[in-house]
Amino acid sequence: MLKVIADADDAHHVMWSGLKLEYDEEFGLEGSHLYSVLSHTTWDKKDFIQLRNPWGDGEYSGKWSDEDTKTDATKLKDFRTHVKQLNKHKVSDDGKFWMEFKDY
Repeated sequence: MLKVIADADDAHHVMWSGLKLEYDEEFGLEGSHLYSVLSHTTWDKKDFIQLRNPWGDGEYSGKWSDEDTKTDATKLKDFRTHVKQLNKHKVSDDGKFWMEFKDY
């Protein structure tokens, strides 16, 4: 699945993903909702995808998110620096968020 996303991202295809679950209060994900798949990256031997809530607000609040308080602060800062260098991240409630692919 990650290879399909990576190939589509590299070819600049439009991608989306749906969730079939109910609203996930713990992680802030809307149930029965579509998200745009914006990008992918590999960092520190981990694969990540960037998603966007088409409503423009409301974001994932789990590991690696803007709201993450559990991941080592240095690693989180280094990850954010990595995606900023790709020009693909700023900390704001803009509906865009990164998550580790294994959590997707």
